[in-house]
Amino acid sequence: MHVPMKNILLACSISVCAITLLLTGCRGAMRNMTERRIPAHPSNTYPFTLAADLQGIPMLLNETVRAQVIIDGKTFLMQRKRGLPDLFTYRHRFPSYVKRVPYYYILDYKIRRDGHIRQRQYTSPLYALEFLQQEPDVLPIDEIQADLDATTLPGPFSRMTILPSSLSLTSGQKEELTFSISLPAPEGGLVIEVMTDIPNSVIMPEILIPEGESSVTISIEGGVDGSGTLFVLAPGFEAITVPVKVSTLEESI
Repeated sequence: MHVPMKNILLACSISVCAITLLLTGCRGAMRNMTERRIPAHPSNTYPFTLAADLQGIPMLLNETVRAQVIIDGKTFLMQRKRGLPDLFTYRHRFPSYVKRVPYYYILDYKIRRDGHIRQRQYTSPLYALEFLQQEPDVLPIDEIQADLDATTLPGPFSRMTILPSSLSLTSGQKEELTFSISLPAPEGGLVIEVMTDIPNSVIMPEILIPEGESSVTISIEGGVDGSGTLFVLAPGFEAITVPVKVSTLEESI
C-alpha cells in the first residue's frame, strides 16, 4: 500500500512534538533549590531542597508522590515541607573531611489514566555540592557571652507576614510587597530568601530587613507569562508561600 509522503512527514512531526512535550513536562516538574556552594558549618549538617511542580502533572495521585536524594551513591527519602507540599527537604550529616559531594534526585508518582494507575519516575541531572571552608574567629568566652546577651534572634514564636498575600501582575507592571516580622531584626539585619518555580516571570531585588527594623517594602515586577509561587524563607520563621500570576496586557483585559 502506497502512503503519501506528506502523510508520513505529518505523522513524524506529530510524534516528535509529542515526545518533546513529554520531555519538557518531565523536566519542568523538578527544580533543584539546593545551593551549589555552602559555607562549612560546625555541625557538618546541610540541607537539600527540591521543588516539584506537582500542579502541572495531569491526573496526579497526590498521595503517591515520593522524592529521594541520592548522595554519593546512597539513597535517602526526602520529606514534604510542612505548609509547602511542593517542597521536599532532607538534611544530611557529612564527615568533616568531605569538601565536595555529588548528588541527584528521583521523583516518583502515579497518575490515573483511562481507568488505570500508571507509575511515573523522573531522574534529575547530576549536581555537586561544595562546602566552603572558613577560618573561625576565636573570641574570649566573655566576649562571646556578651554578644549572645546583646543579640535578639528570631525564635519559634516569631511571626512573619507578607502583604499582599498573593500577586496578579501584567508583564512590566510593578507592585510593592511588604515583609513584616513580630520582632526587630537582629544585628546585621534579617536576610529573607525568596525562591520561585517561575524565575522568568518575576523580577525582584534581594531582601533585607535592616537591623532594629521590623519591616521592609520592595518592588516586584512582572516578567514573562507564568503562574507559580514565591517560597519565602528566613531563619527562625516558618516558610510562607505567595501565589503569583503574570500575564500579558491583552490577556488581562
